[in-house]
Order: sequence, then structure tokens, then C-alpha cells
Amino acid sequence: MECILACRCMNILADKSSRQTFRKVWLARFASRRIALCLYRSAMYSAGPVSYHFNTADGHRVFGNENMYFLRDYFAFDENTVLLDAGAFTGDSIREYIQYAKDFKAAYCIEPLPENFIELEGATDRFELKEKIRLFPFALSSRNASLRFHPDGSASRFSETGDIFVQSVNALEFLQGLSPKPTFIKMDIEGSEMEVLRTIEPWLREEKPDLAVSIYHETAHLYRIPLLINHIVPEYRIFIRHNSNDFTETVCYATIHKKPFMQDESYTDWARDG
Repeated sequence: MECILACRCMNILADKSSRQTFRKVWLARFASRRIALCLYRSAMYSAGPVSYHFNTADGHRVFGNENMYFLRDYFAFDENTVLLDAGAFTGDSIREYIQYAKDFKAAYCIEPLPENFIELEGATDRFELKEKIRLFPFALSSRNASLRFHPDGSASRFSETGDIFVQSVNALEFLQGLSPKPTFIKMDIEGSEMEVLRTIEPWLREEKPDLAVSIYHETAHLYRIPLLINHIVPEYRIFIRHNSNDFTETVCYATIHKKPFMQDESYTDWARDG
């Protein structure tokens, strides 16, 4: 069943590079550590500056693309863009937006962990465009609740045995209450991406914002999230890029807009893409 869904995911991807990236990352999840690192390095999107992230337990130095979400390959950004940054962390992604995408109409930054939120406040207070940015100290989910959360770097997650409690809000209700409405959603929320996408499905069908959604937290997310996005809005053109030399930072991009240089490609089988 998993392989069938993976093949279905390949069929909906909009370009050859996405299919090649998906295949390498998918295979890496089932390979030995040595082979997996080779596949991740081969799959890594080679555009823009790269920075050091952290060392893994086995001593591997992890590097990643500085700009993982706001890619002008697929998206157009201007003074009318309204950004929703779900998983704003300490301000790294809104900083990347300002550096790479430049202007925007408004930005909503969501970060539930108190220590991260304090740093986020300090970072955004130094931005020239800070008057356009609103901060929210909670998590998006399917309900309004206080949830247990286990903070553990790239393995952070909501868990019944979590060490701390964070406040969550119903994502659909939150989006419906925003004005102006987001035109671009970046989502890296520690494995809760599918829950939130399902929750905001009616809103996505109506508004069709551009999306940049992390899909690396669970192996099944590599194909289930793109398939879900395609199911919600069939008009979306869907791309996948891998942005590190390890298992982290695989991102699914979706847009209904077609930039002039994009080429339509048909897909027949995995072998053809080499």
C-alpha cells in the first residue's frame, strides 16, 4: 500500500526534478545510514547559500539551504503578499522572507513555545517592517486546547507524554478571523501538518493560497501530504525539494499560478526519469 501511494504521489508532481527528489528521499528512508546520506546529499536542492545547522548523534554535520520556503522558482512575492508563518521558531523564517522575498502586506507569525516566542519578539522588533508583523503565542491544530508537547529539536512533537503544555487553537477558526487573508502559508509544525491541512480544508478550497509545507517529520508524510493537498485543491501545481544533507527539510510547494518559464511535463514511469 505504501508503495502504491508513493507512486500516486509521483504522478501528481509537476516537474521531473520533484520526481527525482521524491524518489531519492523515499529510498533514503529505507537505506543504510551511509547510503541514505549519499542519497540526501544527491537530492539536496542546489540553489542559494547553505548554512550549518547542527551535528547528529553520529557526528554528521548537517547543512541546509538558508531559504527553504520562499522560492521564486515557483512563487511571486510583492507588496500584496500576506504571509502566515506557522512554526515561526525564533524568527528565522520571517527573516528569510524579508531577505529573499522582500516586501509584503502583512505577516502572521505563530510560535507556541515560550522560550522561542521571546526570541521571536526580540528578532521581529528589530525588523524595519515590524509594524506589518503580528505574533501569536500558540499552535495551530484541530481544536482549542492545552496540549502536551515534547521539545526535541527536529524530533519535537505533540505527545501524551510531552514535557510541557502549549496552547492550541482551531486552525480554521483562526484563519477565518484574519484580515487581510493569507496568500502564502509556510508550515513547519513538528508533524502536525496533516492535521492542520485537514482542519483548514474548506478554507483552502476557497482561498487557494500558495503553500510551502514541511513533509519530513514522518516517512508517510513524504507522499501523504502532497496527495492530501492535491485532493483538497486539484488545481495546485505541486513541487518537492529537499533542502539539507540529512533527512530534515524536505518541503512540498503548491501554487495555482504558473510562472512563464515553467514547463508542463508528463510522467510515464520511474525509470524514464533516470
